[in-house]
Amino acid sequence: MKPRISNILMITPLYPSPDTEKGATPIVHYFTREWVLSGRRVLVINLPTQFPNIYYYAVNTLGLKSLADSCLGMVAQTISPKKRDYLYEGVEVHQIPIKKIIPHSTISGSRLDKLCLEIVSICTARNFVPDVIIGHWLVPSLPIVCNLSERLQCPGGVVFHDSGEYLMRSSSAESDFRSMVRGLSFLCFRSKAIRNRFQSFFGEVDNAFYAYSGVPSSMIPTNPKQRSFDHIRNFIFVGTMIHRKYPLEVLKALEQSNITDYDLTYVGEGRLRKAIRNYCESNRLKGDVHDLGRIPRSEVAHRLESADVFVMISKAETFGLVYLEAMAAGCITIASKNEGFDGIIRHGYNGFLCPAGDVVSLSMLINKIQRMKPEDLLTISENARRTATEMTDDKVAEQYLRSIEDILDSSTNEQKISKQEAWGRC
Repeated sequence: MKPRISNILMITPLYPSPDTEKGATPIVHYFTREWVLSGRRVLVINLPTQFPNIYYYAVNTLGLKSLADSCLGMVAQTISPKKRDYLYEGVEVHQIPIKKIIPHSTISGSRLDKLCLEIVSICTARNFVPDVIIGHWLVPSLPIVCNLSERLQCPGGVVFHDSGEYLMRSSSAESDFRSMVRGLSFLCFRSKAIRNRFQSFFGEVDNAFYAYSGVPSSMIPTNPKQRSFDHIRNFIFVGTMIHRKYPLEVLKALEQSNITDYDLTYVGEGRLRKAIRNYCESNRLKGDVHDLGRIPRSEVAHRLESADVFVMISKAETFGLVYLEAMAAGCITIASKNEGFDGIIRHGYNGFLCPAGDVVSLSMLINKIQRMKPEDLLTISENARRTATEMTDDKVAEQYLRSIEDILDSSTNEQKISKQEAWGRC
């Protein structure tokens, strides 16, 4: 009989709380919240990194938060996390800070055993028997999931937010990494690009699936705007103004395109806002540029509905929910080739793909879109809306668990066949 997942133990170093740092990702919570709403029980073990006090002094007093953000690859903490229990939008969370001096470093074997014993005690005290253990992010989740899976005799897997290549830099680390990954019941990837990169050095894996993010159902317009693509003019970029998202390259590509009266709107904050303003002041532009900064999400939705084309050709983009929001609004959406949204956007069907940061390629693509028949662009817009409609929070969360159930069911059947074959040889 196909397994049914009712109790889920989630291991993650990033999870929101009532006092979460502004900008910290709530991506794991979007899944767990939907699972709780569907009647399942979820226990989240949140494992934020706790640095020495001098780190928080440097971030808060010396104004080094931007530097810390870039070095850590995530939103830097400004307060030291504490051990605590809390309920967040119906989800049970137990927070256990992990002390570190070096960011992204792994924990020792003795500390790992002690931590896992504590997690087992938490489960026991709450009368919580997991059907599955899921870890997000490889560090520190991978070794913890492997350890707990063995202790609790429960299937476990991890979600790759990156390829894990950095864990293969030394021979000892590579051996441990391969051993732990092979011991998992399932693997999950946040994007096609991450899976391809992982398999390029690890080899093909068949016990794997994708865990794409979704958008709230409220983001899907009940009465979508009737669009006309007779004149492609209005472009929009929504995202953080940082180098890897290439916001200035969007403007440069429009300047090199054949569109002489474009209207480009920037939504978001970041260091490159000044560079964009300087570029506008130093060049005689063919079109109009609007810098709105950070605006409410409801207003973002309105701006997307007013735009013809959404463009963000960033690199190292794990997923990018704003692409889905743009597709839900019916925008002609341009994302990066071989990055997080490649595989959801099918070039020429429900959007377009362009090499990350490539001004010339983007300019040529914009010219191509401008030359397309309005009815063909309308078809792409409608395909984009249909794609987004099938990727709401509730639907992707349910598919996430169904994929795990399918893999576990397949594994059980294979074990039965193997046993039958073994008996047949006796």
